[in-house]
Amino acid sequence: MLTLEKIFASLPKTERGKAIVLGGDPKGENFLYVNGNSVFIRSLKDPFTKCDVYTQHSTATGVAKYSPSGFYIASGDASGKVRIWDTTQAEHVLKNEFHVLGGAIRDLAWTSDNQRLIIVGEGREKFGVAILADSGASVGEIIGHSKAINSVDFKPQRPFRAVTASEDFVVCFYEGPPFKFKKQNDEHTNFVNVVRYAPSGELFASAGSTGRILLHEGKTSEYLGEIGDPAHKGGIYSLAFSPNSDRLLSVSGDKTARLWNVQDKSLIGEWSFGNTINDMQVSCLWCNDYVITVSLDGSLNFLDLANPGKPTEVIGGHSKPITALDRSADGRTLVTGSTDASLVIWDSASGRMRRVTGLAHKNQIQALAVDASGTVYSVAMDDTLQVSSSADAAVRADSPAPRKLDSQPVDASAAADLVAIACRQHLVLLRSPGAVVATVAASALTCCALSPDGATLAVGGADAKAPIRLLSTPQLAEIQSVAEHQAEVTALAYSPDGANLAAGFADRYVRVYSVANGYGLANTEEWCFHTARVNCLAWTHDSKYLATGSLDCSIIVWSLDSPRKRIVAKNAHPMSQITKLTWIDANHLVSTGQDSNIKVWNVSFD
Repeated sequence: MLTLEKIFASLPKTERGKAIVLGGDPKGENFLYVNGNSVFIRSLKDPFTKCDVYTQHSTATGVAKYSPSGFYIASGDASGKVRIWDTTQAEHVLKNEFHVLGGAIRDLAWTSDNQRLIIVGEGREKFGVAILADSGASVGEIIGHSKAINSVDFKPQRPFRAVTASEDFVVCFYEGPPFKFKKQNDEHTNFVNVVRYAPSGELFASAGSTGRILLHEGKTSEYLGEIGDPAHKGGIYSLAFSPNSDRLLSVSGDKTARLWNVQDKSLIGEWSFGNTINDMQVSCLWCNDYVITVSLDGSLNFLDLANPGKPTEVIGGHSKPITALDRSADGRTLVTGSTDASLVIWDSASGRMRRVTGLAHKNQIQALAVDASGTVYSVAMDDTLQVSSSADAAVRADSPAPRKLDSQPVDASAAADLVAIACRQHLVLLRSPGAVVATVAASALTCCALSPDGATLAVGGADAKAPIRLLSTPQLAEIQSVAEHQAEVTALAYSPDGANLAAGFADRYVRVYSVANGYGLANTEEWCFHTARVNCLAWTHDSKYLATGSLDCSIIVWSLDSPRKRIVAKNAHPMSQITKLTWIDANHLVSTGQDSNIKVWNVSFD
């Protein structure tokens, strides 16, 4: 049985020049964000390993927010659909789904009685709707804008009021229910990115691309004045009031977050996040005692309001699909790579991470191999090989220079003191810490695996009729070929004891070859219970079990001693293919997916 134990969750999806929305739990236990078609419910107390993921949207999600009661979450997606679903059960039972807009939903807001929603974003004829949460029936008109609406919020108390902010430089004010257009505020001179009511309901603040924060009276929308002159040097993407409404946090493209006194409009403190584009701040949340901002690279920054300057905790990771995975020899360290050329070092127990600095990669990381010393060999689609250190999370000054490969790399394998790199048209064999031992031409390679003693290199290719080839090291001379098959070889892995070679294929099959029997089949059972191509393989430390991950989103653990016995985890990464697998100890399997998540599974073989 596979039991999910931890998730090292994906970061929020971000886009330069656009605000993202975080949702806070009324109970102060969790916060919400979105990436891909998923909604992430992440713990505030233990954000490193505790996270629940909702994956029932069919298109990319744009926003998710708790109802004031905390019993439901409403989430909107790129197709204009909003789903309202339960938070009290693990299954997240769907309450309602409504198709409300003709384009992507950017923000939504609940009334304090949990009965009504205003949903805004892109559209054809309208950019916002006001509906009942139970039936989807209209409870007013959201008009007054000529372009997409970026933000919406409700006055928390009766009489209800609502405000919206748009790309047409305008903030609109509504009374209701039913909600009717009452007033248009045009003090802004560029995109208005965010509008938020204070919890007291006495005022609301709006901010946009000019770096200005404007305050308005909560019941009438009367203009009250401006905070700062301007508040930021760059565009402001998010605002968050303190629970008692006396302070306001703002974040900006100028790479800072600032805390303001609402009463006298003075600056209380400032946090600076760095000097790179990725340090731009695109969102913030104030949830009880927790204050969080989001950087452009998706990093979650936890702030201590009593100590301005730098964030007290930064949670990083991946926001793009994970394409490569390996571990240290003791299993305490994980190394992952993704489509945006990010290389991340993880503590497999705590989930804490460090991003590797100094990389030369500019494109998707295709494969990783970690040798016995902890040196990381990474290869990317830009045809580069980079050597870095998992201990330092950096490319050391004495590391070999980045190497340009002659063709696109597809896989890597490390054993003994050797590292093999399989490329589309050639093979490279290196000896730690990166000296090239041999290079040979090849054709349409897809994967490779070194035997534990480093004496043999197995390679597979895209040609469905070409056999798996076995090469001796260090000469890379062919010594044998494994029986022909009828599909592309997608993955290879030697068992730790060196007794068997496992292979995964594009036709769903998994086969194990016995080294002692001249690479004949180790068993006669047909392992073909995946419903799509096999992407990855991983042996347990005792060589008795083999885990496989597939395009069908499932993980299967096979028993070599009992070939008919298997443990299946369907939808291990829902709506996301399994990209890589590795075992960190006898009972814990790590999986990565197209969903940018890393999952740690407890495996019971009984």
